[in-house]
Amino acid sequence: MKAHTTFCFWLTVIVCFWASACLAQPTTWESPYQVEQGKRDGYYVSQAKKLMKKEAYNASVANAVAALAIVDKKRQIRKAQEALREAYPSAISSSEARISALKASSADFKDDNTVNARYEIVKLYQEMVDFTNALKALPPETLESKKKDDLTFTYNDYSNDLVTAEQLLQEGKQLAAEKHYTEAGDLMASNDIESNKKAAKKYDLATQYIPGFKNANEKYEEARALGTTRMFITDFRNKSGIAPYNHLGAKVSSHIATTISNNGPYEFFELVHIGTVMNQTSEISSADQAATGMTIGFSAEQLANDILGTQSDTNTPAQNASPAYTDEDDGALIEHLLDQNVHLIMRGEITRISTAKNNNDPVTETIEKEIVLRKEKYKDSEGKEKEREIKGKVAARYTTYSREATAMIEGVYHIVDLATGNIIETQSITGTYKFYDDWASYSGDERALSKYQKSKAKEKPVEFPRDETMIYSASDDYSKEASNSALQYVTVVGS
Repeated sequence: MKAHTTFCFWLTVIVCFWASACLAQPTTWESPYQVEQGKRDGYYVSQAKKLMKKEAYNASVANAVAALAIVDKKRQIRKAQEALREAYPSAISSSEARISALKASSADFKDDNTVNARYEIVKLYQEMVDFTNALKALPPETLESKKKDDLTFTYNDYSNDLVTAEQLLQEGKQLAAEKHYTEAGDLMASNDIESNKKAAKKYDLATQYIPGFKNANEKYEEARALGTTRMFITDFRNKSGIAPYNHLGAKVSSHIATTISNNGPYEFFELVHIGTVMNQTSEISSADQAATGMTIGFSAEQLANDILGTQSDTNTPAQNASPAYTDEDDGALIEHLLDQNVHLIMRGEITRISTAKNNNDPVTETIEKEIVLRKEKYKDSEGKEKEREIKGKVAARYTTYSREATAMIEGVYHIVDLATGNIIETQSITGTYKFYDDWASYSGDERALSKYQKSKAKEKPVEFPRDETMIYSASDDYSKEASNSALQYVTVVGS
């Protein structure tokens, strides 16, 4: 029990060290190997052997030591000793060789790679210090040989080397933070979105190396704001020529905005809605705005009214609604957007709305089946009475009917750079709805039919859905496809 307690103590020390060392690092540094707690000695021995074959020597030693800390059977003690006897010298020699190479490559600071190398040096020294301490904590009897000579080790003291390596690592972090901070300032001088975005990431790296480095936190927020792409979404225009569905454009744009917002927040992207553009008071709380990255205000049609001074009848049914914008609206809209530091506008069009209904040609087949017609009694050669089945064929003419209908909405959206007028993203979108129904009838002997065929023959045909119903269902699919496509773009831009 004492040995097991000692082992758990050293394992806790190792975990705590690495938990603090790995906090807020700008790169994914390899974590040290940690043995799984709560396993049996046989498991640790098995792991030690497997890891030895993979040349993961430090991990192999850790598992062998874990086994010896809890083992109580002679056979398992011998196996654990054999694993440790093989892994320990390899762990020391391979770690020292790797450290030597890393020291040569990281003697002078160059960039992040220097810090990575110095981190690995600290990691290797710490691993050797840790498993050496764990070895020293083992009860002496666990190292007494059960077959060969007793296990003896030359314990090297790496504690001073570890202290020096940690000092060099800290020095490297300081230099790396300074380097990223300086480069970030140079990038911000370019005064464009992409450069500011890169600058923000570098300020963030500086604070990851050295928390609270200079005023990097404040500079990060400044650069992030300047490097954030702000996009406005207009209602999709109905260019299909089918006026009753003009209002579907607002449904599509709303779905896109909701999808984008629900997948936020984004580090470098903000979705701007009408309330922001018109500088009106939003009904959404500031907390909600921060959570979604979106400010919601008035509808697109209201914006058109504010821009052009037009009037709209808010009581007009949706079927009679007109597109929110006409081509003449764009100039005024863009002017307002640019005044609000909006960079992109997403514009979409529904170019085609179509439906099709078809009653397919019936398919008739003759179905034959052998069945038991009746049973009769007879006497066999010994005069015993028995029963036998009399079989025969029955037939039925089975007719399958089917009907199908489809609705399709086709369109396209463009994401436009407001400053240049260049289209930077274009996607074609299709939304579909499909309806299918089948039923059957028959003449002849019902016994020729399967259970499924009998069931189909009892069904009544389902009427075709109304065109409006199919088109609305297709618009749901269209909205989903457009939203997923736009989200892919936003995810890239916002990260």
